Amino acid sequence: MTGPLAVEQLGGLGDWIRGNAPRSSLPFRFVSSATTPALRKLLAADLSAATDGLFAHHKMDSVAALARIQPQPWESEVLSAAAFSLNAWLFADPCELSPAALDALIQGALHSVRRPSESVLVAAKCWASDIPLVHALERNGFLLMDTAVDVLYDPIVGKRAGPVSMPLPDGLALRLAGPEDSAALRALAGLAFARHFGRFHSDPRIGRERATLVYQEWICACLDGWADFVFVVEDLAAKELAGFSAWKKPSARARSLQLPLGHYSIGAVSPAFSGRGLFKNLTLAGTKALGENLAVEGPTHLHNLAVQRGYLSLGWKIADSRHTFHAWLE
Repeated sequence: MTGPLAVEQLGGLGDWIRGNAPRSSLPFRFVSSATTPALRKLLAADLSAATDGLFAHHKMDSVAALARIQPQPWESEVLSAAAFSLNAWLFADPCELSPAALDALIQGALHSVRRPSESVLVAAKCWASDIPLVHALERNGFLLMDTAVDVLYDPIVGKRAGPVSMPLPDGLALRLAGPEDSAALRALAGLAFARHFGRFHSDPRIGRERATLVYQEWICACLDGWADFVFVVEDLAAKELAGFSAWKKPSARARSLQLPLGHYSIGAVSPAFSGRGLFKNLTLAGTKALGENLAVEGPTHLHNLAVQRGYLSLGWKIADSRHTFHAWLE
């Protein structure tokens, strides 16, 4: 049986997830220091707070698969199009989930957000290992836009393998950004991401100019309070920014459920300063600000090899991978 979940069913769903959901289906499964019960509680708490947009496929008395579709107001504003996110979780052995069941789950979620005479963008993310879900998304009009690796700094399970600090090149200085840096950050993001290959740039419906705008608005939103720390490297002689990084502390909910995981939100280095160690300096500054005993995730495009090499040289590890798909509903 597949269909939307009523509000009165959500409590039971939360109880089921807390007791049964396999680790392979859970968010942040790549954090080895986080226990499976804590990850189950985190997902259950998130889904139990929802009031709509949840769809389930039941097999006997168990939830075999679950999908959640929800609006993305920030992306809608930046892209000038109604935007939604679709997340799905497989709680049964993939061999026990028929293609028809997964199709019905996805189609039900998509049908709920279709709008007459308006284009709707739905972005779906799933673990790269969830092949049945990948195929189901492709059967239902989704196209692959990018693959990201989850790069993790986890000092709880191993000592830092890289340096704890390193000097900046002469003439450059690292500091926290302030409101007066907004215009310069926007300009730097426009320069650094103009030729990017992430999911926004990969979608021809969005276009490269608006895709770059996403990253410009992203770093400005971080500066306006979405992130907890924004660091910049400044060229003192030219009085211009050479790089930036934005960092977010663990949420209160994550801390309460024993998942103290920080987040590396966005970073960039001006092409004129590439290869001079700025990414490493910005990354070290962020991990130190969050607390060097705190685990930190840094989702990174699969093809961003230079950034991955930089992470690895600092003791981070590639821990997982996920795909992002886009579908446009007409």
